Amino acid sequence: MHWNAEGVRNKKLELQQFLKTQHTDVCCVQETHLNSNHRFSIRGYEIHRNDRVHRPKGVVLTSVKSSISLIELQRSEESETEYITVNLILPDSPPNNMIQLHLLLPGSEDWMIVGDFNSHSPSWGYPSLDTKGEDVEN
Repeated sequence: MHWNAEGVRNKKLELQQFLKTQHTDVCCVQETHLNSNHRFSIRGYEIHRNDRVHRPKGVVLTSVKSSISLIELQRSEESETEYITVNLILPDSPPNNMIQLHLLLPGSEDWMIVGDFNSHSPSWGYPSLDTKGEDVEN
């Protein structure tokens, strides 16, 4: 779902009801008019916000049903174009998806990535090395 809210705080109950009755998994909202002083949550959804710092109005928000895993990849910073980029990890995705670790690499030398990558390698106890295991090792 995509919605231009023109202010979301006074429409929260209506939005919650709509998401529930329509069985909406992902809702992208623009013009939320939220800032860091405003608390905003929707039961059963993970909220990703990109609030404006120096100007009123605007702002984008992405809400994703809590049962769906995701990775937030990117968000705009001090730009005229406001966005949040997320990668949804859908439950019916085939288990042999390509691992896209390059999306997770931070900008410094001191970092660690942990997770269940469904990969095999002798480095962590498997008898053989598969393609995803090689990707994780690299």
